Amino acid sequence: MKRAYLEKTPLAQAQARWFAALEQAGYFDARLETIPTVEAFERITASPIQALRPVPHVRAAAMDGIAVRADQTTGARLDRPFVLCKDVDFIQVDTGDPIPQGFDAVIMLEDLDFPTSNTAECRKAAFPGQNVRPVGEDFSKGQMILPARARLSPEAIAACLGSGNLALEVIRRPKVFVLPTGTELASPLHPLPPDKYPETNTALFEGYLKRWQALPTLHPLLEDNHPQIKRAIESALQEHDLLLVNAGTSKGREDFTTAIIEELGQLIVHGVSMHPGHPLVLGLIQGKPIVGVPGYPVATWVVLDQFVLPFLERWYGSALQTRRIVTARLARRVHSPLGEVEFVRVRLEQSEEEWLAHPLAGKASTLSSLIHADGLLVVPEELGGYAQGDVIEVRLLR
Repeated sequence: MKRAYLEKTPLAQAQARWFAALEQAGYFDARLETIPTVEAFERITASPIQALRPVPHVRAAAMDGIAVRADQTTGARLDRPFVLCKDVDFIQVDTGDPIPQGFDAVIMLEDLDFPTSNTAECRKAAFPGQNVRPVGEDFSKGQMILPARARLSPEAIAACLGSGNLALEVIRRPKVFVLPTGTELASPLHPLPPDKYPETNTALFEGYLKRWQALPTLHPLLEDNHPQIKRAIESALQEHDLLLVNAGTSKGREDFTTAIIEELGQLIVHGVSMHPGHPLVLGLIQGKPIVGVPGYPVATWVVLDQFVLPFLERWYGSALQTRRIVTARLARRVHSPLGEVEFVRVRLEQSEEEWLAHPLAGKASTLSSLIHADGLLVVPEELGGYAQGDVIEVRLLR
């Protein structure tokens, strides 16, 4: 007979247990691929990138003007300009032009007069290297452009191309299978039957997975049907690195996710002491991680934040999201159940002296509490909440 209750595995323990199983299986060993540099924007480097050639690779003019020999201009002044002859004492150059052999300085046009088409008046002495970009001024050959596990920004892409790196070794994007389930749900893209609710969590999964550099595969919505859900999971195992099954994670008569994981593989955790998101399921099937994600949207968001994002960051060995913290004063009391980590959405208001945090009303089913939230207050499991006026830490969501 099935137990009518869920375990309450502490959140930190559930995370540690799941990731330990994945680490033991070597699941976060780097999976690499080589791609054209022009296609590598926002990708994560697999190894350090070094300049294959210096940048610039020749001495270059930093200004429009004339290339000269600096020692031939010594003594030039406003009241005693030196007259230089074209192609003998100077050669005209534009910004970026290579400096001709034998010349070591550039005088910019603003400091010159041209009495004739073949002469220039120099009114100020030049010094060696003036307005000249030396070889390797930006990057010397062999210099590291980016370390391993770094995100490739537009600037980094430009530097890689300029230094001769036309292809880069990056960490492969993980393929994530998303399976929404629920007999009571229907696609929001079609006319909604009166007895159905719109299935919107797929949009949450897709948006966050793309933001976090993963490749989502979105399965059509399935009813709560054990054989159908099982077949969909089995068919997705070979081609995907992570499987997410949305809903069906509790102990109801149409909750099949846990049973299917136990049939096909190893159940690691069922039930975590956090709110929302308590009926979370973690498992392995044929060595592939699978997460049974509770169906309410805020619970879905919490699982994405607490388990899927850390999974992807371990995959890449790099942070994928900035976690900024601000100190705020709580505008009203927050009650939390002892023994559970609670994730409270708050709206921030700035007064003259400090931030005020207003806890948002709304249950795990309310997307509005996510849309209007500026930050997240995490209440530890050993506390029963916070009193009005307490100074707290808020993790910014925007």
